[in-house]
Amino acid sequence: IAVRLGGPGAGRAVLVPALLTPALLPTFRPGEIDHHNAQVMLSLVLIACALWSNRPRFAALAGLAAGALLAVGLEAAYVVVAVAAAFGILAVRDPVWHGPARDFGAALGASTLVSFLLVTPAVFRFTPQCDALAVNSAAAVTIGAAGLAGIGYLTRPWSRTWRLLAFAAAGVLAAGVYVAIEPRCLRGPFGLIDRSIFPLWLDHVQEMQPLSSLIRTQGLEAAIYIGFPLVASLAVLWVAVVGLRTPLAWALVASFAIAELIMIRQIRIIIYVFWFGLPFIGVAAELLGKRTSYPALVRIFAAVLASPVIVSAAIALLASQSVQARDRDKADQETSVCYRPENYHRLAALPRGVVLGPLDLGPSVLAHTQHSVVAAPYHRIDRAIRFNQEVMDGPSVTARERVDGRGIDYVISCTGYRRRTVPGSFEDALRAATAGPWLEPVAIADADIIRIWRVVH
Repeated sequence: IAVRLGGPGAGRAVLVPALLTPALLPTFRPGEIDHHNAQVMLSLVLIACALWSNRPRFAALAGLAAGALLAVGLEAAYVVVAVAAAFGILAVRDPVWHGPARDFGAALGASTLVSFLLVTPAVFRFTPQCDALAVNSAAAVTIGAAGLAGIGYLTRPWSRTWRLLAFAAAGVLAAGVYVAIEPRCLRGPFGLIDRSIFPLWLDHVQEMQPLSSLIRTQGLEAAIYIGFPLVASLAVLWVAVVGLRTPLAWALVASFAIAELIMIRQIRIIIYVFWFGLPFIGVAAELLGKRTSYPALVRIFAAVLASPVIVSAAIALLASQSVQARDRDKADQETSVCYRPENYHRLAALPRGVVLGPLDLGPSVLAHTQHSVVAAPYHRIDRAIRFNQEVMDGPSVTARERVDGRGIDYVISCTGYRRRTVPGSFEDALRAATAGPWLEPVAIADADIIRIWRVVH
């Protein structure tokens, strides 16, 4: 991407910070099973292929990457929309873009349909969803992609006005079908989710926090979230003012800007800001290097200095001077031990049953034992989350009736947790080992941090 935007020098400049950046993002550590890393990677492949669509088959490869991206999730669907809009606008303005637009649209439509058929269980084939590829989003994308491909196939003799009307009609029809199938998706990816789980759980998930909330609660530490985005924004602005080598680069500019806007509401999208901003850091470093007597040295030094790792490390160094920051880091490290596989051996040795515990422990129980769990932090299971949180955060005196009614066999807690509990709640009583005689402690070693109780029915 950087080479296409700024030449080989920009590519060399961005190489080192691009290789350093995964060190800052645990999303990319080896063995990490995560939808974020796959979507970021496919977004970059999509953008790279689109920028090089002047070469044969690259536009089609961009369309295939876009379909695969949507198969993983809709988190980065705005990237697909931005690239498709760029191809469409260019094809409307100049027939020379008809071929790339046609190839991208055809590949996008075909790969989206194939992805939909492959990843959607047959029982949910006609069930609309707001947060994943489903009948409503697949239909909308296919219609929009067909309209984009149609411009390349059919409208070459048409005037620019008629091409614009055809492209706009396809976009309106696609959006209309998406909304008509499931209007609640206008509320966003959580449009079909029980809103009661927001105050119970989702509002407390750190990656879902707005930037303003983090600044209010973390103070100087929150600057780590805005340092590189500000640096990258300056680089994007400079490169745009100097001039973009291909008009398709505006799709990347738009994707970067949209990611920044979403990041203000949900900090988890910062990962896209990092990666979409890096190519512009390389181009800006190349532009800066050309203005000096030592271009190679300056561009590498400037790119590394402006990289997410260095900017974030500098801010973290300043923030770590406060006792509050050190205490929070210590608490985070202590909490992380609650998820380690070796801490679940004793639970795994017990007869198979249903486990109730802090919501975040659900995936570890499922991964490292043969047990089932009441709930885990996956928003689709909103009713299970609501039950889990109402029991754990509810009064200790009422917990037994609900636990018995659900057929729960084991209750667990983790001594490594330092998160605040509701005073007088069931989870608070578990930590204090005062939940009641109806919970029989399972013998564990003193070093074990996963505490286990067998429910006495």
